[in-house]
Amino acid sequence: MFPTEIGSYLEVQRDIYNQGIDPWRTLLELADKARLLDRLDWVRVSQVLRAADGIAHRVGPSAEQPGKALP
Repeated sequence: MFPTEIGSYLEVQRDIYNQGIDPWRTLLELADKARLLDRLDWVRVSQVLRAADGIAHRVGPSAEQPGKALP
């Protein structure tokens, strides 16, 4: 997950090496550290986590526009 001036993005890769990585836990830790928990679109986050397609998807507004809805 990475926040930018144009929005917060999440990219999830499949666990091809079967390391047992929990993407939800990892995301929650990163979002908490970045203070983004209340700014993410959790429905969209869920969709991105399930897809695990390796593509960065917008899941939150920019830091400059914390209340702006996603397109």
